[in-house]
Amino acid sequence: MAKTKETGHAKNVANFEDLIDVCKSYGTSYNPSREEIKIESLSALLINAQNAMEALKSAERSFGNRTNDRELAFDPLGPLTTRIVGALESSGANALTIEDARAILNKQRGNRSTPLPTPAPQENAEAASEPRTRSTSQRGFDNQEEHFKKLITAVSSEPKYKPNEPELTVQSLKAVLADLTVKNKLAGQAETALNNARILRDELLYGANTGIYDTVGVVKSYAVSAYGATHKRYKQLTKFRFTKPSSEN
Repeated sequence: MAKTKETGHAKNVANFEDLIDVCKSYGTSYNPSREEIKIESLSALLINAQNAMEALKSAERSFGNRTNDRELAFDPLGPLTTRIVGALESSGANALTIEDARAILNKQRGNRSTPLPTPAPQENAEAASEPRTRSTSQRGFDNQEEHFKKLITAVSSEPKYKPNEPELTVQSLKAVLADLTVKNKLAGQAETALNNARILRDELLYGANTGIYDTVGVVKSYAVSAYGATHKRYKQLTKFRFTKPSSEN
């Protein structure tokens, strides 16, 4: 669905460029009084729309790269936290510290501290299953980062936590956390940039009264008044089809 919509946006811009070329071919007979549909204004809108489409492509590439980097950084976190808790347990650490670490591990895995009660059977299992369990999950990247930070704090405060494995030392764990923080932040910034690029694209293509979609309607209305509804020039313009998504993405 998303691919179809993105193709529709590009088609609208391409059709708008063709429509402008047709209007230019009419020479001095295309002479609207409204500033927004004069050739110069239409051309400026086209350039802005084309630039916005390119900026969106760039933002999509950046978002894909940043989220891939984040995924690769966070993927080893589950096994690593399990090893950390194992090292803490085998160190002879305080039982309460171990309990706290295990609670953090469960949260990092997206589990409750206590098991979920078994729900009663329902007629519509599909409608009832997902939302109830997902509300307890904390596997979002921000939450994973926070849980890992808390785990580091817990083992840092335990004098007996002195693993011989270099990758499990507090210093190494802090370096991992720093890397996660940077990559998570960059991915978040890339998502914001992507959303802003889509907003700008949507404003230029579908903004009320000022976007390409509404502007084309005004151009066609002018063509009716200038040439008449049966004139070939008006009919030539009506061949250009423009679509407006019910919800832009």
